Amino acid sequence: MKRPRPETTKKGGEDGSSKRRAGGASAAADARQKKKSTALKRPAPKNALRSAQLEKRELLLFRKFGHGPRLFTKYYKAQRVAPARDFALSRAAFARSLPITFRTHVSHPTSAEFVFHKLKPLQKKSLIAPIPWMPPGEGWRCLDPVADQAQAGHHRKLHPLVANAVTVGVANGVCARQEAVSMLPVLALSRVLKPGDRVLDVCAAPGNKTMQLLELVSPVSFRSEGRGSGSAKAAASADNSATKTQRSGLVVANDGNPRRVDTLREALERHKRDVHETGSLVVTCAMGQDIPVPVFWETVVSDSGKGKGSRGGGASKETKQTKGYHAVLADVPCSGDGTLRKDPDVLKRWHPGLGNALHATQVAIATNALRLVKPGGVLLYSTCSLNPVEDEAVVAAVLCGLGGDEFELVANPLGVCGKKGLLHRKGVHHWRVGEHVVRGSETARRSFAFACANENANLGADSEEDDCDFGDSAEDSDSEEDVHCQFYTSFENAVAAGMPCAAATMWPPPRGDTTRDLHLDRCARILPHDQDTGGFFVAMLRRREAIETTAAVTTESADHEKHRKRRLEKTQKAKRVHASAAARATADWTDPVRPLPPGEALAIAETLGVGNSVQNRLWLGGKGVVTLSPAAARDLSSLSGVAIAAAGVEALRPRVLTREEQATDASTFPYDFTVGGSAVLASAMKLRRVRVVPTDLQVLLAARAEGVDVEELDKTSFFSTGKGEILRLTPDEMAPLTKESWERVESRNT
Repeated sequence: MKRPRPETTKKGGEDGSSKRRAGGASAAADARQKKKSTALKRPAPKNALRSAQLEKRELLLFRKFGHGPRLFTKYYKAQRVAPARDFALSRAAFARSLPITFRTHVSHPTSAEFVFHKLKPLQKKSLIAPIPWMPPGEGWRCLDPVADQAQAGHHRKLHPLVANAVTVGVANGVCARQEAVSMLPVLALSRVLKPGDRVLDVCAAPGNKTMQLLELVSPVSFRSEGRGSGSAKAAASADNSATKTQRSGLVVANDGNPRRVDTLREALERHKRDVHETGSLVVTCAMGQDIPVPVFWETVVSDSGKGKGSRGGGASKETKQTKGYHAVLADVPCSGDGTLRKDPDVLKRWHPGLGNALHATQVAIATNALRLVKPGGVLLYSTCSLNPVEDEAVVAAVLCGLGGDEFELVANPLGVCGKKGLLHRKGVHHWRVGEHVVRGSETARRSFAFACANENANLGADSEEDDCDFGDSAEDSDSEEDVHCQFYTSFENAVAAGMPCAAATMWPPPRGDTTRDLHLDRCARILPHDQDTGGFFVAMLRRREAIETTAAVTTESADHEKHRKRRLEKTQKAKRVHASAAARATADWTDPVRPLPPGEALAIAETLGVGNSVQNRLWLGGKGVVTLSPAAARDLSSLSGVAIAAAGVEALRPRVLTREEQATDASTFPYDFTVGGSAVLASAMKLRRVRVVPTDLQVLLAARAEGVDVEELDKTSFFSTGKGEILRLTPDEMAPLTKESWERVESRNT
């Protein structure tokens, strides 16, 4: 403990130099105190897990006496998620280190070349092996017989050859390190998602699943189909047909913690995702249980040629309003006891209260996620925990809750992975709810009166099966210890005993004539010893299709209904805009994406020569960057009341004009194109675009590399380095095709 510093008295000369130094130190201390008090006034984020974590004294006792492993063993023996012999194998697997796995971007144009030249030679040397239950060439596991026998938490190191291949793959956007079971949620969604769909990742950080989703709904491989074979005309027609059939989708990656949002964005940047994928991404910062229902506009093509207003029997297009996403992925926060192989310290501080404290948050996130799924869509709920209170109890709670009657569990959620040999355990219908109790505490005294009889009765009933011994034995009994696991048969008993965080939805729902069968056995639980992985839980819930009713209406009533819907749409849009503005003002994100200043989007569009469809997608991002929102979400206010950290592609960066540039036409367009911006805007631009032959481009790039700075500015300058340096080619230096294109652009501008 620091002693208080004595007050500083004035010593020294009459100039008061010592006093000024003391006063400066005092001012600095006051500033620090003011900053500290301001930070203390800031509301703390919602974190249910923090409330259940052990205090420092308790944690020391848990580590010293081994309470965590003993509580873990007794708790899971009573849950019946697997027979006793499988539980013993799981405990043995949890004690070993976790193999390193990575995933390849199979839809990337260079993926096949990367696998053939980089990964296949490593496979022949027995350094890596494909994961058998994943699509061919997508999942890989590093082979290391020595590290496989090491204890859990052992820091594995990649073989130099494997490390080099993974580094090259990450730098080219073809490869990403990811735990094997962490790939399962998106692999399960691959059976229902297609390019062009809209997906929400509720708890997206650190971003591995988000990158998988981008590969599903906005693949880049179709852009290169048909190229390299046949004529250029055939390739162009193939590209056009692919563009018509496969449109860019939308992935909204959300996280409630601003720091984790930064981690997500850094991961996407580090893995060099293609601009076609990142152009379909929106990153938001909001609590998962508070995300509102989005509104989108879809263009539906009708093949019926006999409809009113159609000419010659052709297909007609109709724009309609839809709410919700095709799929919502909720990989919710959990106690993480399935990650013991990666972080063995979780076991040392484990107790049942961790899962109990998170149950209410998990139910709130999953319940809100139901609202965000459109009719016919799916919700995929997953955790890296084996605890039924965090798994089946949450699924049962949302199915029995408000709006749950519109959903049903999907059988075999793992789809093709299960057919390829992925072993899993079915979900359980019965489980037990418990909490750790310290001997001699008030909770132990209150629960002893009624819990012991119920406990003994349950133990006797459970021990009828030969392969499931849930009773206390001499080696795992903690009856003589200071901390033991206390189970409660009902919510009322738990409340009477003073169990923290008790909720009625933790207990199994009653099964009777008045309660529908929830089919909880359709859930899937992955145990670590089956495929030498971590523990995981997956459940897929499908929303039933909406039943459309048709009624004959007169022309007058139809017009009245049309005007009413139009007024309602305007009102709803105004509410969404106000909600988005309120979210930007109150959110933790300091520099969110927001509309451009009035007239700025129109000025940019006129300068570049782009149409209204591109103009409506121009937004102001962080640090003054102009971003191009995804085509599937042109109006970002349709996401309704969430702070947007990033949207689409950062197309234009602001540029500080030099004194010479301020007197030229450059002052009307103070932006520089980014690499991604030039890629997405080039096809839509009609102005400020010159087609350059390769030889001229090589000259420009060579001049830029040498740092050439041309002082005199004239109308032949068309290439800017972004640092006030203008590189140019005079008309005499241009190739004929470049000169022709440049003259055509100049004549259009004049």
